[in-house]
Amino acid sequence: MARRRSIRYEVYRGRLDSPVWRSHACSEMSRRADLTWQPPTNVYETEGGWLVHVEVAGLQREDFRITFAGDTLTISGARHIVAAPAAVACHRMEIATGRFRTEVRVPRRVDLDRIQIHYRQGLLIVVLPTAD
Repeated sequence: MARRRSIRYEVYRGRLDSPVWRSHACSEMSRRADLTWQPPTNVYETEGGWLVHVEVAGLQREDFRITFAGDTLTISGARHIVAAPAAVACHRMEIATGRFRTEVRVPRRVDLDRIQIHYRQGLLIVVLPTAD
């Protein structure tokens, strides 16, 4: 039984490493570039409010649209595909591209005048202080 599992693993692994499978994976990712994706997001509650971390490497500050309406923080934008040279084969394409959007609901009132936004080393940080 253990030998059969090993053989199945090798067949599966060989399939992933084959040029046909790599080509399919890369074309699938490029097809999904027109869909909206959600970046990894962490939300922390602090004594003074909320702290939101959004991982969106490779963007400039002007690439983001950040809004706060009602009780919802919305962060959206787009990350564009960096074209590879035509002579290079695509082996792996895991970095999401295209439009992105994430929403965070905050159950307490936020002081809109004291919201802070920072972007450093691919991490967008939004500080949402609660209203006193």
